Amino acid sequence: DPLEDELFFIVEEMPQFKYESDDFSTTDFKVFIEKQLKYPEEAIEKNIEGRVFVQFTIARDGYVKDAKVVRSVHPALDQEVLRVIYSSPRWVPGKQRGHLVNVSQTLPIEFSLKGK
Repeated sequence: DPLEDELFFIVEEMPQFKYESDDFSTTDFKVFIEKQLKYPEEAIEKNIEGRVFVQFTIARDGYVKDAKVVRSVHPALDQEVLRVIYSSPRWVPGKQRGHLVNVSQTLPIEFSLKGK
């Protein structure tokens, strides 16, 4: 398969995540993250807030791989984001020209102490 090692950012059929609803959506992934995310104690104690940007690949097999923080706030928040991203259930992989492909995604994850 010539597309096996290629990394895409936009494809004809984007990867889809299904969590609690009956259909596939990116909103479900945000719900999954919100439910899994635990505010690190160290960050609470030091009053650290902010938005961590994480980039990851939805592989051809539907699993998350190669996650990395592309914009950091604090190491404790970064580690928590990576933990949650890697705990993701399997996705429906993206497709390009009828082939399953690797698709890169970048996502901001907000940490806010309001209501904590």
